[in-house]
Amino acid sequence: HPEARHQLAHEGAPAPTHGAPKRRPTPPPVGAPARHERVDMACRWSRRDSQAVLRSGVLLLRGSPWPGAAGAAAGACASESAPPSAPWLQRAARISRSARFVHSSAAVAAGVAAAGGGSGDGAGGAGTWWLVSAGAAAGFGGALLASEWARGPVACEAQHAKHDGTLGDGSDEVTRLDRLRTWLQMRGADIGLVALAPSKAGIGAGYGMFVASDASARQLKRCKLRASKRWWWPFGGGAGSSLASQAPLAQFPMKLALTAHNIVHDPSLGRGYAWMLEHGVADERTVVMAYLIVERLKGASSSLAPWISTLPQTFDTPMLYNKDELSELAGTPLAGAARTVSGRLQQQWARMRPALSSLLSSQSGVTREATFDDLVWAHNVFWSRAHSLPVPRSGAASSTLANDPHAVENAKLDVHEGIVPGLDFCNHHERMPTCWWEVVTPAGDAGVNNNDNAVIQLRLHPGAAPVPGSELCISYGEKPNEELLMLFGFAVHDNPHDCLMLHVPLPPSSAWDEVMHARVALIRECNLELQFFLPSHSRSKSGRPCLPDSLLQTLEVFVLTPAELAHRLEVVQRLQHGEPADGDAELFQPVDVQAIKQSSRSMTAKTLADASMRLGVRLGALAAAVKMLEARVQDQEGEHGSGTMEQDKELLRDMQNMDTTQMSTSQRRRHACVVYRYEQKRIAREYLKMARSELQDVLSLLNELGEQSKKAVAAADTRAK
Repeated sequence: HPEARHQLAHEGAPAPTHGAPKRRPTPPPVGAPARHERVDMACRWSRRDSQAVLRSGVLLLRGSPWPGAAGAAAGACASESAPPSAPWLQRAARISRSARFVHSSAAVAAGVAAAGGGSGDGAGGAGTWWLVSAGAAAGFGGALLASEWARGPVACEAQHAKHDGTLGDGSDEVTRLDRLRTWLQMRGADIGLVALAPSKAGIGAGYGMFVASDASARQLKRCKLRASKRWWWPFGGGAGSSLASQAPLAQFPMKLALTAHNIVHDPSLGRGYAWMLEHGVADERTVVMAYLIVERLKGASSSLAPWISTLPQTFDTPMLYNKDELSELAGTPLAGAARTVSGRLQQQWARMRPALSSLLSSQSGVTREATFDDLVWAHNVFWSRAHSLPVPRSGAASSTLANDPHAVENAKLDVHEGIVPGLDFCNHHERMPTCWWEVVTPAGDAGVNNNDNAVIQLRLHPGAAPVPGSELCISYGEKPNEELLMLFGFAVHDNPHDCLMLHVPLPPSSAWDEVMHARVALIRECNLELQFFLPSHSRSKSGRPCLPDSLLQTLEVFVLTPAELAHRLEVVQRLQHGEPADGDAELFQPVDVQAIKQSSRSMTAKTLADASMRLGVRLGALAAAVKMLEARVQDQEGEHGSGTMEQDKELLRDMQNMDTTQMSTSQRRRHACVVYRYEQKRIAREYLKMARSELQDVLSLLNELGEQSKKAVAAADTRAK
């Protein structure tokens, strides 16, 4: 039973004994799966791939002159639903442990009488050729079990050697990934169609997830989104398709996820983490970081050791840059953001250090104290690998949100933030991700404990057709390079989701006068923002490049005269009380310069005056935007910046000729910085050019309206005379 396995993984296991065993394998490390778990996992593997062969071995070899040649794996096939404590499995394990055979198939064959019901002790048998053939077939399946079994405690001790309290076992890459795969399968992950290997996604991508090389076309076809006979079904990848007809590529139990919900229920240290939450020492994200620190320092005795051994030990995020590397970000918001995040982490470390020391003191095998560098490592692991996991009460998260966009508020869906080991190896592709994932709770499991039964499923996108050996990528979201570099340590050239962050500066609140208080009040009443993310390509409804109206509406507040400011505040109050006057609503509508230009010749003197007043305010906002963008360009490319855009373009051209696989850490970081800042400079220049053009257009239109107003006044005087 899964709960029994979870209990056994944390209770009663003796401390590991290092060194190669002579006769009997030494006990597994604390947190390593019990022996029966490895047997059960291998039996399930054999059931899936060799079920028919092994079952035939059980039937044909009962009574064989050999001491039971089908073995524990074949016995498992005859009893798929037997729990780990089943008598046949215990007896088979005892016999196999005491066996002293040379060949693995013979070692597994020792338990057939116990597994099959007791007829293999010597019931005689002719030993005919078909018995020999069936014995060989069952022995082959048993060899799979024996080889998996042999990798248990011996492999754990040889490959999980501690080094200064951290995992640095020196094992080769293949062995480390193979151990991780076994660990994931033991904990309920279904990863038969995928494989983990060094990623091809880009510079410093680490490990990635691939389609298994032995995945058949038939298996992959089941994972593609097929047309549904239920034409009315509203969910899925498109019209006429249904998720119900699509098998997942991989599946991970929610209980495997490292979330605060799961961590506080840890039977060993859960109370300590719960105390940190209750007393405000850490929030839910920081609890996961604390858990990562503790498990990392536990070394080989950690239940997460196979997964932690595959994690990067250093990162390319700006908060880890040295002084020279940080200078590559001069003039960008990330230069200050890296220092800010580091300062906040220092404060967090001061709060959590005593509680963390207390947790570590109760654990055996920890050889050193936690340091601030451990928190920096855990911070980077969390932010580069964590997901926001929407767990529905029942069914799929996508269907729940499609039926009720407010499912979280209506308590139909819980959101947990955490890392899903296995899924965290999927890398990012900004344009054509192969896969997506969602959380599914089996029907009928709705209730308080739905987190325990939910699974995270990795699915193919509609139209995706991966082949064996191809890498599976997901989308981390529509993230700009600023966020990608800060959280993940890389930047994407020509990122379609890139943007330029602008912040409207305000003086300190202590220096605000009555007019500034009124401006801030109007911004709040109108739900305007002070921070803006200008997309790489911004266009108006007519398709012309333009500045966002939200930016210009905020800047308009700062160019209003005190009288205009007081008038707008009065209009806001009337609108809130449901007593609007004529023209009140239009006062807060975006200014459509082209519409005013087209209708200007038919305007009356009054409408010309109103249009001129609104254009005058827009002119002031555009002038402020030009000054802000000029300041940004100067910061990036001026004396205290990182050089001109043309210089960065030349650097990128030179870097294209470099072998990215041979780049050092400093070269990788510099490459990411140049990509990021080049795009920032390009976007800033484009918006500056755009703002100057709009400013000129508004100024020209104001002059035209002024001339028309003069003509209208002259015509009115002529008629009066």
